[in-house]
Amino acid sequence: MELQRVDLNLLKIFECVYRHRSLTETAHEINLSQPAVSHALSRLRNTLGDKLFVKTSTGLEPTSRSDELAGPIKAALLMLEEALLSGSEFHPLMCKRTFRLILSDVGELIFVPRLLRHMQLHAPLSTVDVIPASRTESASMLREREADFAIGPQPKLGSSMKQRKLFDDDWVAMRRKPLHQHAGLAASPLTLDAYVSALHVAVDPRGTEFDHVDVALNKLQIFRKIALRLPHFFSLPSVIRETDLLATVPRSIAISLGDTESFDIAELPFEVEPHDVRIYWHPRQDADPAMRWFRDEFVSQFGPR
Repeated sequence: MELQRVDLNLLKIFECVYRHRSLTETAHEINLSQPAVSHALSRLRNTLGDKLFVKTSTGLEPTSRSDELAGPIKAALLMLEEALLSGSEFHPLMCKRTFRLILSDVGELIFVPRLLRHMQLHAPLSTVDVIPASRTESASMLREREADFAIGPQPKLGSSMKQRKLFDDDWVAMRRKPLHQHAGLAASPLTLDAYVSALHVAVDPRGTEFDHVDVALNKLQIFRKIALRLPHFFSLPSVIRETDLLATVPRSIAISLGDTESFDIAELPFEVEPHDVRIYWHPRQDADPAMRWFRDEFVSQFGPR
């Protein structure tokens, strides 16, 4: 097929329909009427000689030909967008870009509220898209243009991606406050004996490396009794509020999850290597003024003071 027969605008519509599986949502995203989207899709079907999508009870189902085309078309559109934007002047207040962030569930708690307040003030027309992914997926997602930034302690990304340090996140113990503390009395320090004798709740998010605590304890030839393991942090406050279990978590997580009326955040009685929290991106983004602006703003909000 000759390239001049293909209208590039139709490829953008194809990518959007493939992503949403809906003409209505596609029309809303690209600011066209639904009949106009349907007509464009019909033109592309005629050009490519394939139905591309089939109506089902759950939406539009792509054909095998659509599945073959989706990846290359998305990559080509992103490359074209990067080329067109790389030399243009950037105005945050007029920016309509989508910034795609790989974040853990806790990363959403720590970063998203403050980031959104900042974006609404300085880039109100832009969108932030949070993508959940394990560390093993982050590098490939950045390489394949499926995400713009990965944020958090991700040592496996190493030198393959550009990066900037945000902060070191040290570890603390999080526990239910004894009744006497509600009267305003100070909490007693957490001793090593008290730590070891306590029952613990451990959180191990999918694809993460939250083993710093056990590494530190192994060096001391000390072991803790795990009564509960959780795959994420969101249920942790309820568990601590209703039990005497002790959780060892990065300080940023304790502050984000903590309720000062119900929880006590205590310093650990032993040393644990802190999390090295960074923002990562692919080197090709260095030429994109919007991406440069976003990461500079992110570092200004969450980086070293």
